[in-house]
Amino acid sequence: MTILIIHLVVLGISLAAPLGPIKVEMIKRGIAGGFWPSWLIGLGGVTGDFLFLVVIYLGAEHLFQHHFVVVFTYLLGGFFLIKLGISNLSKQHSFKQEDMTTTLAPWYKTFFVGFLIALLNPLNIVFWFGVYGSTLQEMTQTMSHSLSFLYSLFILGELSFGI
Repeated sequence: MTILIIHLVVLGISLAAPLGPIKVEMIKRGIAGGFWPSWLIGLGGVTGDFLFLVVIYLGAEHLFQHHFVVVFTYLLGGFFLIKLGISNLSKQHSFKQEDMTTTLAPWYKTFFVGFLIALLNPLNIVFWFGVYGSTLQEMTQTMSHSLSFLYSLFILGELSFGI
């Protein structure tokens, strides 16, 4: 069981380690508004990852065996990330102290941006439905479903500390 926990923690690190769109948005919000906006983006991202974990655990992995669903999801995610990148590049970034209070979004909008980035990021989708889906399938063959869900939370635990 210790080897399995280490394996799941390493999966969490592999998802948390690369500099992706959530981390870029966290850095941008952290520079503009400090710790809390950045933290809310990360919390939204982890919440989106938890939603992926639950959806896959409940058996939705077979949906992504259809080519149409995969292509539609990639197109939607790619469009969202391109839109986010263009909007970030087109803004004039001035980090004056008096401007920071007016440019920051409310907490729920900041959280929702992180949540959407996590849900629509194509690499995130590949990780959860590909890597985690196969890991979950291996785990459920050797242990109960509730215990495999509990062990799956090690991925999110490392992911939330890695962000």
